[in-house]
Amino acid sequence: MTTEQTVIALRQAISSIEDHRKDFHHVLETEMINDPRLTDEQLLVLKKNRFNHSEVEILSLVNQKTELPYKTLTTQVTFSQGMLSRYITKLLKADLLTKVTLPDNKKSL
Repeated sequence: MTTEQTVIALRQAISSIEDHRKDFHHVLETEMINDPRLTDEQLLVLKKNRFNHSEVEILSLVNQKTELPYKTLTTQVTFSQGMLSRYITKLLKADLLTKVTLPDNKKSL
């Protein structure tokens, strides 16, 4: 494969990824609008922030439990603990997660 062919193939792959990302956000917005558990304020925050797949994965995992210890969450995601911490901070600032301090576990979400 020549350099030009490689560049063309890379551009096509990037374009395909961008299309997939747009589809993901469209489906996510459609699902959010139909979720009665979300307040109007939360819907606005979700639409405004355009969360990535990893952040949506965190919300989904936390949504499956009433409380999810941070340590448990780190074992259920595929990205680093540093990235998890960054995503958690963003979601806390957006009021989509609540940090709960338990007597025996200071890092539950």
